[in-house]
Amino acid sequence: MKLYALPLLSLAGLLAACSGASPSTDDSSSADTTNTPANAPSYDGDGFSGAKILRVADGAYVSKEDLVATLSASDFSMFGEQHMTAPVQALEKWLLGQTLTAVPDMALAMEHFQRDMQPVIDSYYAGTIDQATFEAKAKVWPGYATYWRQVVETAHGANRPLYGLNVPDETFNGIYDQFPTWPLDAFDAIADSDPFASSLPARPLLPWDATYQSYFKNSFDYSAHGQKMGLSYDDALHYFTDLAVIRDETMAHWAIANEAIHSHLFVICGDWHIQTRLSVPDRISRMKPGAKITTITTSPSDKLADINGMSFFDGRPAADYIITYTPPAAPTTPGTAPTPPAMP
Repeated sequence: MKLYALPLLSLAGLLAACSGASPSTDDSSSADTTNTPANAPSYDGDGFSGAKILRVADGAYVSKEDLVATLSASDFSMFGEQHMTAPVQALEKWLLGQTLTAVPDMALAMEHFQRDMQPVIDSYYAGTIDQATFEAKAKVWPGYATYWRQVVETAHGANRPLYGLNVPDETFNGIYDQFPTWPLDAFDAIADSDPFASSLPARPLLPWDATYQSYFKNSFDYSAHGQKMGLSYDDALHYFTDLAVIRDETMAHWAIANEAIHSHLFVICGDWHIQTRLSVPDRISRMKPGAKITTITTSPSDKLADINGMSFFDGRPAADYIITYTPPAAPTTPGTAPTPPAMP
């Protein structure tokens, strides 16, 4: 996950049937696997093209039916996305739609909603507020209408629940207000009487270890995270690793709580939180031993070697499955992409 500048006072933040992606090769619906990308099942859909599904464990390309069968046998499908990347959110919608038809009791859970917004989400799903009111009250991320509305409405249209996983902005703001106190110390001291305590996991949290911090360090941007706060590099790395683990522990906690209500949870988070399993998936495994977790991430087809050739970190693959896609053509006129929400 690429790290973006983190403001000290605030963090910015399915249609009844599947998206109808069609195979772009004659054998796309076959359950057979192949080790050659040229002959792999390939899919085109609304907002993406040339999608191929790589099973990382053996390097085989598989069909969508194979992937959905694996997801259906799991407790958690965990999709790590590149935020604000149109083909990736289109693929999320497509895979969610495919899996909905196979798992009748599946629910959707997203990093993109704070846990304290759950009553607003529930009101929208109950039909007591309309879409516009929901989006106005739920603190949706910048770019929501372009990127994530299609995903949410796929679940909504199929009457599948949506759960928010993320830490309330107000909790992070309270932590920033206590700077230079380490964020984990500030978080662990939150009282049960705090107005947002019910949206948080039990405290104290299990601290991060050296492996987790090393993984975080690979994406850490000191100039954007800590340098302007007057922190040394090491202190900034410590400070923002604390913030990352607070988010991961919170999302894992709520994923487990919501999966207990359903037979399957389709989880969407930023790719950093899913890739290698070191962040949210490993916390789910620790909190719920024996949980069946399948991880998915994406890559433009011309960048696959960058993600699949690293092994990916600490001997771990990036994910169980990598969905590659044909990158969209570059725009003919210059434009400025919106700034993604700040993420530790």
